[in-house]
Amino acid sequence: MDPKHVVARLVALRSQLPPDVDVRKVIEGNPGVLLLDEVAAAAAAAAAKELQTEFPAVNVCRLLEVEPYLLSADCDVPRRLRRLRRFAVEDRMPASLQTFYGGGVGRA
Repeated sequence: MDPKHVVARLVALRSQLPPDVDVRKVIEGNPGVLLLDEVAAAAAAAAAKELQTEFPAVNVCRLLEVEPYLLSADCDVPRRLRRLRRFAVEDRMPASLQTFYGGGVGRA
């Protein structure tokens, strides 16, 4: 891998991810993010934004620092969020997930 590519990816990550994310922590936890191509990096950034939109009460910046695998294509955050939305529409949301949607267990 060309070191210039790695440096370029680091700079791009800083601008693509939410501004409060500690990119160093993300890279320490998932060094593979430095090897992403432009399309995959854009998809990872879009997934981070989609997480923040879906869960506005969750500090996604801290979440990405602790669970940087969320930025991997294997994790496929958009597919997982579609599945969660389907649970909500079908009123099959597991109690453990209701907390993330602001109501917690037993909400009306």
